[in-house]
Amino acid sequence: MLAQATKKVVKILSGSSGGSGVLVSGNDPLTTFIITNEHVIENPSDMLIEIYNGNKYEGKIIFEDEEIDIAIIEINTIGLEIFDIPLVGPPAVGLKVYALGYPLNGNYSVTSGIVSANLNEKDTGIQMVQTDAALNPGNSGGALINRNGALIGINTSRKEKTESGRIVTNMGYATLIDEVYQKSPHLFDGDIEK
Repeated sequence: MLAQATKKVVKILSGSSGGSGVLVSGNDPLTTFIITNEHVIENPSDMLIEIYNGNKYEGKIIFEDEEIDIAIIEINTIGLEIFDIPLVGPPAVGLKVYALGYPLNGNYSVTSGIVSANLNEKDTGIQMVQTDAALNPGNSGGALINRNGALIGINTSRKEKTESGRIVTNMGYATLIDEVYQKSPHLFDGDIEK
């Protein structure tokens, strides 16, 4: 499952910044959608999407939500491996998970961990998954998946220090995929797994 998932995660190059993205199907049969973080898109005018085999495509932003830090990009190509969007609610605490992406805009990498907690709308206003899987700069926008390769969330951030300056380790966050869909259901086709 992990080997297959490799083809479903992309590198996003945007200005001097960038990150990762997740390939999904959209509502147009001639295009493919990419979910990423809004903060990954520094300069939309020169944004390039690089897939697993090194091919690059120009991307067009079709949705942005700064509050949940999500952007959806469209590329004009089809036939790529994609993630389904399973709407299953928050994952069980202790579930084994994998974080996929391109840290430091370098090579594709996989880190593993567990779901440490679920943060619901009462806590943060956004449905988030907390994980101890290592997330580094460039992992933003990548996939958090379970051992079966199902998409759980979009890697978003990590916490390094408390407000008082105490060091924090192994505390990363992903936006639950259900939250992404709830904010933009009009963009996706009928392949949602409910």
